[in-house]
Formats: sequence, C-alpha cells, structure tokens
Amino acid sequence: MRRLALLTAIVSIGCVTGGATDEPTSRRDAIGLPDDFIEDPPDEGTSEEGTPAETSVGEDSATPDPDAGSDTLVVVEDTSPPPMDTACTPTCVACGADDGCGNPCMTGSCASGTCVAGKCTTPVTPTKSYIAPGDYAFGTGWARGITWTIGAEAAATIRYTLDGSTPGPTSASKAAPAELFVSTSGTVIKWYADNGAKEATVHSMTANILTSGQANYGYIVEKTNLGGKGPVIVASPGATITGSAAYQAWNSSGCPMCRFQVVYGVGTSAAGCLYDWSPGAWPGASGSGSISVKAPSAPGVYDLNVSYTLQVGCAEGIATAPIEVRPTASIGKIVVR
Repeated sequence: MRRLALLTAIVSIGCVTGGATDEPTSRRDAIGLPDDFIEDPPDEGTSEEGTPAETSVGEDSATPDPDAGSDTLVVVEDTSPPPMDTACTPTCVACGADDGCGNPCMTGSCASGTCVAGKCTTPVTPTKSYIAPGDYAFGTGWARGITWTIGAEAAATIRYTLDGSTPGPTSASKAAPAELFVSTSGTVIKWYADNGAKEATVHSMTANILTSGQANYGYIVEKTNLGGKGPVIVASPGATITGSAAYQAWNSSGCPMCRFQVVYGVGTSAAGCLYDWSPGAWPGASGSGSISVKAPSAPGVYDLNVSYTLQVGCAEGIATAPIEVRPTASIGKIVVR
C-alpha cells in the first residue's frame, strides 16, 4: 500500500508539471522510478487499476477494439469508372470499321448498299410485275367477269386499286401472284410491285367485259400457273416450262357441235392445246388444261399467248398458227435470263 500511495503522488505531480512537449518515453520515466525498481505484477484477472478485468462472454478477447488505434493498412477498392479519354476523336470512313476509339463506325461508306447501325445493307433492285390475262386482242372483249392475276419476277407485295386512283403504301395489297376478280366492264386496275423497293412503273389496265360475246365463238383463260410461280416465270434459255391454266370454251349458236381448240404458244409460235373437243354453245365447256413450252434462247421478256381455232384435232389446230390471226390474249410472261 505504501508503494501504491507513492506512485499515486508521483503521477499527480507529473500531471501538474509536465508539458505537451515533455512526453515520457516510458511509464518508468513518467513516474520517476529508479531503474532498479521492480513493480509487482498485477493479479491475474485484475486490471492495473485494481479492478477486475472485463471479459465479454462469447467474444474473442484477442479481437482488436475497432475504436483503438491501429497500424493496420486497410485497402479500399476504387469502383468508380476510369476517366474518359477526351483526347480520342472518332473518325468513321468505312461502315463497321474501327472508329479509332475502339468502337465500330455506325456511319461510313459501303461497297454496295447503305450503312445501317454499323452494317452495310444489301441493295434491293425493284422487281417488275405483269397482269394476266392481258387485253383481248382482235376480239370484242371478255364474255364475263374473270380473275385477273398480277405476277412478278421476284417475290413481292402487289399494291393495287380498282377505282382508278394511284396506289400507294397504304393501298390494298396481296402477295404476288395476286388474284383480283373483276366483273364490271370499265373497271380500272392500277398496281405496282414492292419487294422492298417500289417498282418504277405504276401499271394500269381497264377491264373490257362484253356479255354479247357469249353468242359467238369464244374462250376465257385465267389463273395461269407456270412452274408454281403464277403467270410470271423467270427461266434460263431453252428451259422447259410446264404449268396449267383454267379455261372456258364455247361455240357460236350456228355451229354448237364444231370441234374447237384453245391453242397456246410463245409469241406467235403455237405449241399445244389447253382444250380440244366440241364444247357446245354458251356456257360451253370449262376445266383446267396443261401447258408445256420451251423458253426462247435469247434473253428477254416473252408473252405466253392463247387463241382458238376450229379444226379436227390439236395438231391441225397448231398447224394453222392461229395466234395473232384469231382473237388472241396474253396469259403469262416468260422472262429469260
């Protein structure tokens, strides 16, 4: 106890006389103890102040106090984005190429087509379209309303009107081949094909329907289908083209039992018969006939035509070469490439 009282007195004196700059180097120097002074060690479980040491239940006594000073270096990860390189200026020349800043060019030149979102699109060439049957040449007109079919050289949408107005992007449409039934004479059919690019020409045809033709020799050919492509087919030179078409044929009341042929061919060259028999007077006979022709050897666009003749058989009918001599109509287009 005497030694503890002496320590207390010495500490008190040090607090009064010590300055901020006179920091002791050790507790022995702070209280003025001689170098050979030996301090009794504190009892186990007792603090230096003589009070029992506090121990937290369930905690590791070796765990450092977070509020206590520490020399441990704590590394904090920097998650902020790196500063932008303001010195990089994008320069685009070729579509999709590096812009000089590590990104693809969204604009720029293309060898063909246009640049869309960094990619060169394939240019679209407008296709061409045709209607079948065409005008009834050398005749008075179609004897009833028929189905006109608009075909195209490539897959396309047909935009059309039936009131004489010019068709546009919001006009009625059908996929080619597009069938349009028209029964009123004078109806103006206007159309164009769109395969991703609008056809350059807006086509027009007036339906010529005269029921007076029912009293005369006559025929109707509609719904031509060449190679499953409708009335328009693209073929290589000399290729064999097969298909079909719907027909109606009738004789005049003056010779209802006459033998009658509906002859087809490329240009004026007859090649076969859609129908060959005695159809009788109006409404005559109707059905579907087969077509088989060879594409011309020279590139170009050719008409598949039909006409009629009155012979004892198809071979004789072909030999008379009736196309463009008797009433003739175009029922399809053959595009040779």
